[in-house]
Amino acid sequence: MEAETAVHESDFQKLVQNYAEKFYKQNVKSDSIIIDLLEEIVSSLGIDVMYYNFNNTNDQSRPINGIYMRSTNISTKSHKIIINTLDDTKTQNFTLAHELFHHLLMEESPAKLRFVLNNEETLERAGDFFAASLLMNERKFRTHFNFLYKINTFEDLIFKLSDIFRVPYVSVVRRLNELNLLIDEYRDYLNFKESELLERRIEMMGNSLYDQPTHKPIFHPYVRLIENGLANKQLKLLESVKRLNKVNPERSEKLYSEYMERWNALDDEED
Repeated sequence: MEAETAVHESDFQKLVQNYAEKFYKQNVKSDSIIIDLLEEIVSSLGIDVMYYNFNNTNDQSRPINGIYMRSTNISTKSHKIIINTLDDTKTQNFTLAHELFHHLLMEESPAKLRFVLNNEETLERAGDFFAASLLMNERKFRTHFNFLYKINTFEDLIFKLSDIFRVPYVSVVRRLNELNLLIDEYRDYLNFKESELLERRIEMMGNSLYDQPTHKPIFHPYVRLIENGLANKQLKLLESVKRLNKVNPERSEKLYSEYMERWNALDDEED
């Protein structure tokens, strides 16, 4: 059973890696790092990137890093990616790439990927792997690794790669492992939390500007956007309630009650 799971994991990672590589080559010149271009690329796809204070957690008690909202209006397609403004810049970058994957999967509908990504857990893991593969493009990552590895301690290597590609420290460690660059001596680093690596970085090198949240304008009308989507029949009731519950549980419960009252009133009229 474990062997089958490993094969399946390897298969979907290879598919996602190839998909990210193809997207990278289509959008990035050889001398660029994609993070400098990512918001521009996302915008060119008809996606508005916005920021909101997600200070709640999701159904699995995990913090909400971002949400992808797909427009169903064909004439004025304006999809939205909402990023948690409370997260540090590196996490925001990773979230943007992760949510971009959800958009590409829905818009381009690659058959092979959709076949293997048949549940939410696998889909979310694939989103993370896509983000890592896109932001830490294998060729560029190996080039920087080969240069830095010769002149730095392992922890300095993690911190510097994190700053270069502007991704979380734990993402760098996982990427090293994915590319077979993590030797056995340092495999324990796979168990470190982001906060633990950040603390070690501050002790050794001081803070990084990218370890702070970006000062982006907060998208206050997020709740209103969901309610308008429901009113315009672009969102279903349960989907609206689910999204609202992540940021405003009280409004979510009230909205559900309001619509159930209307539904029951219509039933009474028909009777």
